[in-house]
Amino acid sequence: MSDVDLRVVIPSRGRIEECKHAVRLFPGALVVVHEPEYDDYRQALPNSIEVMAHNLEGGIAPIRQWVLDTLPNTAVLFVDDDVRYLKVVAGFETASRVIKDPVAIAQVVENAAYIAGEIGAPIFGFSQTSGDVRKYRPTDPISLSGWVGSVIGVYGRDIEYDVTLRMRADIDFCLRAMLEHRIIFIDSRFSFIHHAMFQHKGGNAHMRSIERSRREMAVLKERWGQWVDFKTGKNVVRIVVKVKRRQSGFGGKS
Repeated sequence: MSDVDLRVVIPSRGRIEECKHAVRLFPGALVVVHEPEYDDYRQALPNSIEVMAHNLEGGIAPIRQWVLDTLPNTAVLFVDDDVRYLKVVAGFETASRVIKDPVAIAQVVENAAYIAGEIGAPIFGFSQTSGDVRKYRPTDPISLSGWVGSVIGVYGRDIEYDVTLRMRADIDFCLRAMLEHRIIFIDSRFSFIHHAMFQHKGGNAHMRSIERSRREMAVLKERWGQWVDFKTGKNVVRIVVKVKRRQSGFGGKS
């Protein structure tokens, strides 16, 4: 396999302890922090970890776009700072295998970045099923449509974030990629596990509210129509991207 010009970036805010764990999983990562917190992060993290400051507000989208505009690397993998470990979803075991070895994790993410580059996918990522083996379909180990968020890889710079979206920007970003390139790459065999959403301080929590979530869902529905849907369950909203891109039987159309 060819080397991939990949940089792992961990945006962090108000989560020094969580970030200290995240960089153990990704020891070559660049940590991006809000300028007033720079000294605290710099003191807390190992000297081998590069820390970069920004003065941006308005959620994660402006930070992601700033990183993409700033870094020269061909591929960038954004990882949420509350990442705990990687799970292997594929296989016949009832319990998924937990991976915390940074070398093994690097092999997984570099492989995904390499494949994305080879097939022309501007976005790559992994299963968002929290490692639930019951939701893994052995006949579909990869997906070429959908969306990813907590861990999202960007290959190239063809797609830009809508920086006005504070909570749902990754969904819009993935839909833009599928509109323009007709493909993203999701390796459904693996799933990164994070702390429970909306139950954890720091990060983008200060930007979240029920009202803002509703407004942004309305924006996405108006913009993307039938290709995105929102299903409300018990204390959670499940986002469904209904773009199909797969071979439909022998001689079928993708």
